[in-house]
Amino acid sequence: MKRILVYLFMSPYLLASINQSDTTHVLTGFRSVTWGVSLSEVKQIETAEYLQMFIGMGVEAIFYKDKVANLKTRIDYTFRDNKLSEGAYIFYPHINIKPDMDLLLDFLKNQYGSVNFITGPDYNLNNPWIKENDYGLYLGPAFYWVFKNGFIVLYSEKFKEEITLTILYSCKSIKEYVSENEISLDRFNIKQNPKQ
Repeated sequence: MKRILVYLFMSPYLLASINQSDTTHVLTGFRSVTWGVSLSEVKQIETAEYLQMFIGMGVEAIFYKDKVANLKTRIDYTFRDNKLSEGAYIFYPHINIKPDMDLLLDFLKNQYGSVNFITGPDYNLNNPWIKENDYGLYLGPAFYWVFKNGFIVLYSEKFKEEITLTILYSCKSIKEYVSENEISLDRFNIKQNPKQ
């Protein structure tokens, strides 16, 4: 849920260049449910195989598994104040992300049209990864569709040797999403260079 922040900060000019009022298209929800429905309503509607629930950090989430675009996926529904605010598909491709990325891009383009903008490296490269930190996190390309009331992003990550492709659907603007998902380290009482 928090991973998208990394992509937004890769390009500092990105947030300034996004003007979501330019689009007239509306993102009505995720899968067969609309934004704002409760967790219990999703449980009644969703037909995929149930995996688990999570409650904490101000959110509730419920996870399922199924196939999307002929690929096995984990389906995540995230709720704030018991209202659906985002959804995601999480895929675990093989070492070469290109075949799955092609499939997912076609899936999204068929539903939502052309990509609005792209960040990160070209996924057609043999090594489409940019090192993000010394802990083993690498970022790949990200493709964005922007709507009047939200956005969709298909993004890729590699942590050590585990690769994930994620399609995130949000009912917030990108700017709202970033500010809502920023985590203040102050609440964790972390001290920089503590005296010993």
